[in-house]
Amino acid sequence: MPERQLAFGGGKNLQFLHTDGLRQYATKRIRNTWHSIKFRAHSDDFSQILWQSKWEIGGKSARQALEDLRESYVKQGLGDAYSQEYLNIPLDTRNAIFRQEDFTPMTPKDKEKSKTYYVTCDLAVSKKDTADWSVFVVSGVDAQRNIYVEKVIRERMDTNEIVATLFALQSLYQPQAYGIETGILTKTILPVVEEEMLRTGVYMSFVQMPPVTDKIMRTRPMQARLRAGTVKFDTQAPWFFSFQEELCQFPRGKHDDQVDAFSWLGQMLNRLMAANTPQEDEEEEEYERQRSSPYSGRNKTTGY
Repeated sequence: MPERQLAFGGGKNLQFLHTDGLRQYATKRIRNTWHSIKFRAHSDDFSQILWQSKWEIGGKSARQALEDLRESYVKQGLGDAYSQEYLNIPLDTRNAIFRQEDFTPMTPKDKEKSKTYYVTCDLAVSKKDTADWSVFVVSGVDAQRNIYVEKVIRERMDTNEIVATLFALQSLYQPQAYGIETGILTKTILPVVEEEMLRTGVYMSFVQMPPVTDKIMRTRPMQARLRAGTVKFDTQAPWFFSFQEELCQFPRGKHDDQVDAFSWLGQMLNRLMAANTPQEDEEEEEYERQRSSPYSGRNKTTGY
């Protein structure tokens, strides 16, 4: 029996509202007997258009017609709806929190720089196929406070595997600190880690981050750093494609474990590395000079 095809083309069909939405569920349910294909009405830069003749009307080129159509959606505040209906993606990529153009690749020189390392985690203790993932994001920070994301681990783990991963990362990178969300999970895992630290003599520093219910607000520090070009990624690493895809689909992707772990990095660095202003640096230096002086707090003439 020949394979039947179910095609979703850009334009006027069941809208792609979420990567784990009804249409995605339907295509998965029939994948054993149907081959499903998704098309976009056009590429991001309009250089490739799916159905030229459909849009070449009224004396306009297909590209101009589609650009005008998208602009009409955007003016109504419906940029997401255009992307859902015509591009088969759940959000307007131009207004996404994380955009593909924000991901700057590391250079060979970047990899050789001296860095201080940090690890941020989003943990889930389960190995079931439907469970969330445990994610570890390893990042280095150089003297100019540029961030280099060098490794991402995303696996389903039990408690022992999580603890083993933490100690393996400690051995490889000697992180300055580990960022982890405060909660029931930390109360169950950290005692096991502390016991293992006493046994092995290998110690780690944990920064427990208070829960933030608004996940979009949690991403803002890292979003700002990416837009400023101060974050680079090992784009050749095998983990990068899945990582970038999840971030670019947030908040309408099926998973957000890597988003959460990455977002904790910005929150933790803001706490640990709050930069002084030049005036604050001068005040600190003056304070240290006065404190080290034998006349500190006294009149140099009277001694009182």
